Amino acid sequence: MSGLTRFLSKCCMHIKKVYRVYRTEVILRKYEKEIGLQIPRLTPGQKKEIDALYAKHGFNVVDKYYRWHHLLYATTGIKSPYFVDIYLRNQIVARFNNIGLSDGWDDKSYYDLFCKGVKMPHTVLRNINGMFYDHDFQLITPRIAADILHNEEKVIVKPSINSSGGHNVRLYEKNVDADKIFSIYGRNFVVQRVVRQHPILSAFNMTSVNTIRIMSWYFDGEVNIFASILRIGKEGSVVDNLSSGGIGFKIGYDGTVRPGGYDGHGRLIHNCKSDVAEKDVITIPAYSKIVDTIKKLHPRFPHFGIIAWDFTVDRDSEPVLIEYNLKNPGINIQFCTGPFFGEMSERILEEAGKRDIA
Repeated sequence: MSGLTRFLSKCCMHIKKVYRVYRTEVILRKYEKEIGLQIPRLTPGQKKEIDALYAKHGFNVVDKYYRWHHLLYATTGIKSPYFVDIYLRNQIVARFNNIGLSDGWDDKSYYDLFCKGVKMPHTVLRNINGMFYDHDFQLITPRIAADILHNEEKVIVKPSINSSGGHNVRLYEKNVDADKIFSIYGRNFVVQRVVRQHPILSAFNMTSVNTIRIMSWYFDGEVNIFASILRIGKEGSVVDNLSSGGIGFKIGYDGTVRPGGYDGHGRLIHNCKSDVAEKDVITIPAYSKIVDTIKKLHPRFPHFGIIAWDFTVDRDSEPVLIEYNLKNPGINIQFCTGPFFGEMSERILEEAGKRDIA
């Protein structure tokens, strides 16, 4: 490589670095305007601490993702290098999960097979690669599928693959146009009956199925719980995702929730139009049952060491599995919980650093 080529290469690297820093600053300023919060920038010492932690385990922090630490330090008041950004999340999860298999294992059409014995919303129809199946996986015609749909009072229709963030999840009432629904969703979707959730959960917001998201790590034959939040949908919404305007409240290991939650932008929400949200302490019904169910289920997914589970609780105080995520467990729960992997951060990072991407 000639001297000129080396010089130009160094110039390009410097320009890219300057641009990444500039872009981070632009994003932060835009974010400050949106949430009405001034975000202190990381000090050189804080950046050094973050870099040293992840370098110790073989990971690099990309400059443009420092904005996650800026934001999380400011909104939570916790200044911990163990916070995880999008890049690091992807790098760490990919060392425990076989991402290439995730779409097949995460197909909601097959939940009744993969999670047999666990209570779930009743699936009345499945569309798998354009073909219709009934609840018992019997192949049926589109006309029979339409007749089944017409006989339902109220249903939730959702994509069965890649439906993270509550994308395209809709509620339909009786006498819906089945052909229109089939046209909208095309292929790979499920039709489920609406869950009648526990009064404590519905009191937060009656229009959405409010869920308990629990993160588990399956390692060395043991299922470990490292984070848990209660997710509440915004008023009028069907879904509870933070990315769709929902609110998250941290759940302690004993199943208790304290007032004061965060939205997906890190804004503190003191209440959500509910008397329940104003109480000092709320106990999630059947929380220990949900944890026990996760500890029973996770070993069925040996290709996936880290799973984000979403459960609700029905009127009979029984856990109901809504979905699980094998690919992109949402890191915005850190607004509610603090560092993503919680008390298990060092252990998980140490083990991840020994592995290659699955």
